[in-house]
Amino acid sequence: MLLIEKKNEKILKKVTGDSKKDFLIIKSYYKDIYAIGKNNGSIMHGFTDNLYDEEKCFYVIKALLENGKFNVNYKNSFGANFIQNSISSGYSEDFVLKLIEISSNYSLDVNQADNDGDTIPHFLFTCKKYHGGHERIFEECKKLGFFEMIENKDGQTYSSLLYEYNQRKKNNIVNYKELSKYGTIMNSKEYSEMPIVGRDKELRNLIITLNEEEKSALIIGEPGIGKSSLVDGLIYKIQHDEAGPSLKDRPVLEVSTSSIVSGCTLVGMSEEKMIKIINTCLANNAILFMDEIHTAYRAGAGSENNPNDLASILKYYVDRTNLKIIGTTTIQEYDKYFSGDAFKRRFEVISVKEPEGENLRIIIEKKMNDFCKKTNISFENDTIKNNIINILINSTQKKSRLYYDNVNNPDLSVLIMDKAFAIAKVDGCANITQDHFVESIDLFDRLNSTAKENVIRKLQAMEEIKTSPKVLGKVIPFKKEIM
Repeated sequence: MLLIEKKNEKILKKVTGDSKKDFLIIKSYYKDIYAIGKNNGSIMHGFTDNLYDEEKCFYVIKALLENGKFNVNYKNSFGANFIQNSISSGYSEDFVLKLIEISSNYSLDVNQADNDGDTIPHFLFTCKKYHGGHERIFEECKKLGFFEMIENKDGQTYSSLLYEYNQRKKNNIVNYKELSKYGTIMNSKEYSEMPIVGRDKELRNLIITLNEEEKSALIIGEPGIGKSSLVDGLIYKIQHDEAGPSLKDRPVLEVSTSSIVSGCTLVGMSEEKMIKIINTCLANNAILFMDEIHTAYRAGAGSENNPNDLASILKYYVDRTNLKIIGTTTIQEYDKYFSGDAFKRRFEVISVKEPEGENLRIIIEKKMNDFCKKTNISFENDTIKNNIINILINSTQKKSRLYYDNVNNPDLSVLIMDKAFAIAKVDGCANITQDHFVESIDLFDRLNSTAKENVIRKLQAMEEIKTSPKVLGKVIPFKKEIM
């Protein structure tokens, strides 16, 4: 992190809103508060170059204006004053309004334009990082004498930009090419049928949460129980227009923490990449999906002294924009990272439990049928298939698992099935048999030895039943008919 940013963060931790005291705090860190900084900006540009805590940042600006001698119309190298700078950095509508209001006491010129001819109202549409409202800021600028017909270098007035914005919103134009730069657009998946079963309540809860104005969704549960598959169910519902008006045709972008930090060799690079992803989601009304979202904590921070990890950036944007997030995490990680964190209140928790009984049977049967379709390998008859499903359900209960291996159903059963179908494929078989499942269990290392012996014995017993001679009832002797 640059020296100036470290200095600013120290100041922000100490300011309290007492203008005179805050001014002295600032002066204790800056020997010359009027010195020109980065990009020929003033100290106020320096505090609006990065996204800081808005309340604390406003204390600093207020202290500087009330106790110093600053020109609120001073331009940096790009011709932007510090208010335009705050918009381009992605600060909220409320924060920008407060800056305009306090600056109006110091001869703010709202008709002043930057090097591209953009005034403060123009900035609301030309800056990609800004996703706040525009009407209140425009009305405030009008009170201060804003001339609506001012054109920027592209010949655009505030009114023409507003018209274009409303047209894009109305037509719901999505730039899929731009979104796909950062992750997987899950809506591109094709489903011949609903991809999940036995999760109707959880799926409905997810859809309701995402239709709410204020909440994002956090799916929690043990590893391997199908948390992320709930999102597949959501995509299916969106594709079939069964997810409510707020989610109609809405893209879902899946991004992993590892893909964000990958290739980011310098401090600040991953933060910048995260902000680009968020802004792209906001610009395209996309929902951001992060599997194992707890990995965002400390990711990209670089050091213990840098508070700006990916989780902090997510918090900021969830609080101040209409960004919607779906995250998944385990119960253990939730307790570790979320339970005592302010991030918690931004999410609706959707608990997904390990399926049992009939629900588990339905899920495993669907998975078994999916394997048959994908591999073009089938069972000789439904009796064999159903017997194997029963054995899998009974043999993968918690008591059969290795105590140190945190794996659950349906994933546990699916892993066994996957290996069995692979064995049948390698052997060139058109039908899958209990023998393939016997070998799968023998090679499988996630059940304890007693459980493995029991399940193999049960599978082999199926073969004995199939091959043993049938016991007939009463024998009727054949009588030769005399002609």
